[in-house]
Formats: sequence, structure tokens, C-alpha cells
Amino acid sequence: MIACYPPLEISQVWSDEFKWSIALRVELSVIDVLVEDGIVPASAKVEVEKRATIDLDSIARYEELLKHDVIAFVQSVSDMIGNNKRWFHLGLTSSDVMDTALSLMMVSAGEKILELCRILMEHIRSKVSLETVSSSKCKRSNFSYAFSEWEIGISNQIRRLNDSINQMRVGKLSGPVGTYPFLTPDQERRALSSLGLMPDLISTQIISRDRHAEYVLTLCFLACYMRNIIEHSSLLTKCNKTLLNQNKSGDTISGDNFLLDKRRSADTICALLRSYAICALSNMAVWHERDISHSSVERIILPETTAGTYYLVQLAIAVTDGIGTHD
Repeated sequence: MIACYPPLEISQVWSDEFKWSIALRVELSVIDVLVEDGIVPASAKVEVEKRATIDLDSIARYEELLKHDVIAFVQSVSDMIGNNKRWFHLGLTSSDVMDTALSLMMVSAGEKILELCRILMEHIRSKVSLETVSSSKCKRSNFSYAFSEWEIGISNQIRRLNDSINQMRVGKLSGPVGTYPFLTPDQERRALSSLGLMPDLISTQIISRDRHAEYVLTLCFLACYMRNIIEHSSLLTKCNKTLLNQNKSGDTISGDNFLLDKRRSADTICALLRSYAICALSNMAVWHERDISHSSVERIILPETTAGTYYLVQLAIAVTDGIGTHD
């Protein structure tokens, strides 16, 4: 993730520790279902849940040796659970585990951005009243109108993002080409349900990438709208210096240093995210059932798109924090 703007709330979601802890949850959800169906002994489940933990050093050592991150993860956990390792990762592929885990990570990151957007929405609402908006003094050249316009725009962005997050609440445990050679559709449904997910009914080796593309595009819409707020704020404060206050950090909101810095950041990040949107759209085309060409791309674009968008919402809050609505 680019070091100049990694919000801690988002970087934690994409950390190795969180990723492998989610992967372990996926593995354990399958074991739970297999225990229910009498395939795995209940005693084995107890031992696996008791002993299985995430050891990043062990995973790193195995990955250096095996050149495969998921095999390294499975081997590291297998070392901890002894003879019960025969039940771990049973009937699963790497994509079964990691695509499902990725959905959970994307949902988690999306919900954090959504929460921050709601904070921004309340922040905007606190700046303007219905009386001010409806008054004859309300013009496009002042902040009263701008805040009311942003309130509607942010509401639209929240709706889009919420819909996109819900589209990512899917997983797949259907095997190498999505034909259920080991787990049944019912077992998949039950395991995913315990994780708060539904099966992706058109998966092959992977979950259909149109979902991921929609998610990235939605974040780009949101990021560009935040840039609009920052840009608009800069232009309006140039026109009306009486609207300038001090924000909570003590910075004076003005048309020069503070806003110039924020505008440059917004321009740079949005340009980057637009390029990532093209990558996400390109990932929709995969080679038959076994293609994983999307994987290396997503390791970059998903962490940075979520981090960049979150950062821009933070900037929008900071910029509007120091702006009054008085004329």
C-alpha cells in the first residue's frame, strides 16, 4: 500500500494477520459442516479449533520454501494440529479459501468506508438547515447551497456503496472448476451462511469478477465525488472569505496552503484510482475455469483503492469542518 496515505483502519484489513485469520475462519466453517454431516469426528473439530492459530513467521518460512502462500498457510496450521491435519483443508482449493476470504475482507473494508461516509453526511447536515437552504439568499455561489447539494450527493454515494458491498457478500466452496466434486451445494450454503455469505452461483475456480469490478468502480465514484467537494470548497472560499473558520486541528481553511495541499492530494489519488478501475474491468475476462490472472492485480488495486477512498472521505471531512454557512 502506498505509504503516504494508508489509513490504519483500512491497512489492518489488508494485513497478513487479518487475511490468514479470515482464511482460517473459512476453513473452520467447512469443518463445522463436515462434523454436522458425520464426515469429520467432533473430537477432531475441538482439537483443531483449540490448536490452530496464525503464525506469520511459520507461514513466511514455508512460503519461501514452497513459493505458494496458501500451501504455506495450510502447512503451518497442519504443524499445529498434528494428526487432525487430515481434516484440515479437506476437499478445498486455494481459490475456495482465498476468494471467500477476499469477499469478507472487501466487505470489511467497504463497511469502514461506509461508516465514515455516514459521519461525513451528519457533518454536512450539521452545517445547513432547511430554512437556510430554502431562503432567497441561497445561491450556487455560497456554501448554504453547496452543503445541501453535497448532502444529496453523499446520500447517493452511500446507497451505491451499500449495494456494492452487498454484492460482495458471496463465497465459493465448489472446487477447482465450480462443479462440487467434494462439497455439495447444500454444504457450501451452510458453511458460507455461518460466515454471513451466500454462494456465488456462477463461480468456476473463482468468484465472478464482475462483482469486484463493480466494487472498485463504486469506490472510484465515491472518491471522485469527494474530490468534487474538496475542489468546490476551495473555489467557494476564494470567493467568500467570511466563510472561513478554523477546523478542529487548528488549520485555517483558506484558498492557499491548506486547501491547495488537499486539492493536490485529491487529484493525485483520483488519477490513481481511475487507472485501477480499468484494471478491475480488465479482470472480468478470464481464461476458462482455471485462470487466476486477476490475483496479482487485486493484491495491489483492492488495498490501495479502499485506502485511497477512505483517505479522501477523511479529507472531505477535514476541509468542510472549517467552513461556516453564514453569509
